[in-house]
Parts: sequence; structure tokens; C-alpha cells
Amino acid sequence: MKFRLPLSAEYGLVAGLGVALLALIAIDAQNVSNPLAALRLILGLLFVLGLPGYYLQLTFFPQQTHLDVSERIVLSLVLSISLIPPLALLLDYLPRGLRLENIVVAQFVLLAMIGALAAVRRLRLPAEERFVIQFIIGKPEWWVDQNQTVKRLVFALIAGLLVVAVASLIIIAAPRPAENFTEFYLLDSRGVAEGFPRNVDVGEPINVTVGIHNHESVTALYRIEVHDGEQLLAQLDPFELLPTRKIEKNLSFILAELGDNFEVRFFLFRDYLNEPYRTLRLWINVR
Repeated sequence: MKFRLPLSAEYGLVAGLGVALLALIAIDAQNVSNPLAALRLILGLLFVLGLPGYYLQLTFFPQQTHLDVSERIVLSLVLSISLIPPLALLLDYLPRGLRLENIVVAQFVLLAMIGALAAVRRLRLPAEERFVIQFIIGKPEWWVDQNQTVKRLVFALIAGLLVVAVASLIIIAAPRPAENFTEFYLLDSRGVAEGFPRNVDVGEPINVTVGIHNHESVTALYRIEVHDGEQLLAQLDPFELLPTRKIEKNLSFILAELGDNFEVRFFLFRDYLNEPYRTLRLWINVR
């Protein structure tokens, strides 16, 4: 027996999964330890590589008989992948660029638009002709007709795929010591990693934002110093950062001498070590 999922239930399910994904992204943004990272990854892939193409192909082929299930799956994946480059180019021109919040908003807006268009296309058809998700309750006819050898092969294939899927999730969710590091970066006044001041006047304040993201799996103590050669230009007092947490702080400094290509170095010190743990550089001309 076949069970046809109503359009309202389908869109309700997608909305529920979207809310769950947003909640998981919010948890990660708050730098709280998230044991559901694998689930967030699966939902993220669904909303990036599955649903946009699924609703786009339904916009073109809303009728049940237009395509079979395998063709719709392949077309959904291909169309979803094809939507990524133009969306990325569009986001790159926005003030904050390719940041997580921009990507999430753009992806959900795109999905809402395509989903609404697909719904209109399907609702224009008679209920028995429009494509809807179907579930087969009981043994499908093609399964009943198979012999025992084929059934065993199918069970073996499914078991193998489950083992691979479980192993993949364990690998994704398990922490990897080799990836423990601290992310250290600079942002300009717009919050992007470009557009830093290149030419300034003597005594003109130079403002940048320094960001630190702790991927060390342990709480770390950090401090930051800004140097022009041997001269200390600015510094941030030591502060602790919990695992997976991120912080961005404003720094202001002044170059008091004329010259070209002054190398301004940003040193990140970890714990109580005197050797810089990470180093960033800006080259600035002082007029």
C-alpha cells in the first residue's frame, strides 16, 4: 500500500528540519560544546545539496509521470550543486561577504522562493497528477518477485552502507587531535579580511579587529601585542578562551614616523609562553 505525503505535511516537515538546523547552528555560534555536530552536518548537506535542487526540478517537472524517482534524485543533486557558485558570487559582493550568517540567510531565502514556486506549480495540477513523496507500506511488488539470492545481496548491500554511514558519522563527530589549533585573523571596519589601511598620515589612528577562535580542545590563555620593529604599539591584556569559543576585539595604534612599507606585526601569545604562537603582518605607508 502506498501512502502519499500531503503537500502541507511535506512543507511542514521541511520547516521543522530548518528550525532544527538553525537551532544547531545557533548552539555552535554560542561556542557551546555541541555533541550533535554530525546531525548538524547532515541537515546542512540536506539544505544545501538536496532541497534547493529538489524544489527546482519540481518547478520544471511538477507532474508525477514526468520523471521517475531515481531521475529526480540525480537531477536534484545536480541542480543543487549548480546553484552554489552563483549564490557564492552574490554573497561575495555583500558588505560582510561569505560569512556564516549571510550564507544561512541566503540559503533559506533561496529555498523559500523555489519551494513556493514549486508549490504553486504542483497545486495547479489535479491532486492525483501532482508529484508528492510516497511511502510504501508493506512489501513492494518488486521485492516479492525476487528470489532468495537477490534478497540476501540486497540485505548485504544495505548492511554495508549502514556500516559505512555509521563509521563516517563517528569520524566526523570524533575530535581529531591533529586539528587542534588557534585561529588568529584580522578584519577591517566592515568585518571582512580585506580593505586594511595601506596609506595613513603620521599620528592617524589605525583601527583593526583581531579575532581569535580556540580550536585547542582546552581552555587557553591568550594575549596580543602589536609591534613596529622593536616598538610596542598596542596590546591586549591576557584573557581566557574556552574550547570552541571565538572572540573579536578592536585594536587601535598609531605610527609616528614617516616611511614606506612599515611592517606592523600582530603577535598572539598562548598561555605563559614568551614566544609568539601566531603572527600576522600588515605593511603600511606613513605620509
